[in-house]
Amino acid sequence: MYNICFHLGIKCRYKKRERIDFVADKPVFFKIIIPIVFVCILASLWYFKTAKTETASAGIVPVNEPINMEELKARGLPIMIEFSSATCPVCKLMLPTLSEIKGETEGKLTFVYVDLSKNPSFAKDFPVRATPTRLFYNADGSPFTPSESLLEKQNFLIYSHRETKEHLFTAQEGENTKEGLWEILKEMGVR
Repeated sequence: MYNICFHLGIKCRYKKRERIDFVADKPVFFKIIIPIVFVCILASLWYFKTAKTETASAGIVPVNEPINMEELKARGLPIMIEFSSATCPVCKLMLPTLSEIKGETEGKLTFVYVDLSKNPSFAKDFPVRATPTRLFYNADGSPFTPSESLLEKQNFLIYSHRETKEHLFTAQEGENTKEGLWEILKEMGVR
């Protein structure tokens, strides 16, 4: 199969070139593409399964129906509503802290966890711009009004009605520590 050629008096050997087809035949397609698709499907199933179990393993159960503020007010306890998402990295970091807070405030605080990745429409009546967002209410259902010293320490968003200037919401976006949340909850009357 080797040819010998003489070019400018130099002896060289080369193999005859064979025709190369770039048409993928079916066995190659099945050997490469199908396993890749299968691995992607398995990875996405694993991701969604672990995202679901992280909140459950933290002892936090997301609400499955829209928030009824009248029901929450009727309990007579301060209220903290956490708007979160299973796909949000900061939200995942907050889960252990929220789980501890929930456990320590059982019977003293109404804690509501809303997973916006499953139920984005549950936030339509609330000022949620990002996840995680926490809303705070006093035991009578009125929006929590932080003291001046707490306003300086914590990063609150105070929402008021445009025309009447009535205080509507007290919100906090992003990560907070257990100590930071306890500071807010103590001022709300949770002991």
